[in-house]
Amino acid sequence: EDYFSSSSSSSPLIHTNASLRLRQSAEILAVSAEKCLAHIVTLRFRLTDLMKWIRGTAAQVRARNTAMDSIQRETARKRRVPDGVVRRVAEFLSSSTKSGVGAGL
Repeated sequence: EDYFSSSSSSSPLIHTNASLRLRQSAEILAVSAEKCLAHIVTLRFRLTDLMKWIRGTAAQVRARNTAMDSIQRETARKRRVPDGVVRRVAEFLSSSTKSGVGAGL
């Protein structure tokens, strides 16, 4: 089926049915792209929280059994992760293990 008209200048450049299908396809593509971007933003925040938690936990482990005024303890204090981050990481990890990896999106 030829959707493009090439016979005369008075006929449309593209048939109505083809135009409607292209518009619907563009709308579907736009919605898919929006969902993809939303997933990317969510994953970025989750990755940021996860890295904060890992760095904070690693600093605390390194600071164990060191002097109270040691550099390791000071670093661990600076990298202490807020409770909200810990809660979000725990929620994300528990939801992904219950429903399969990535199911928390």
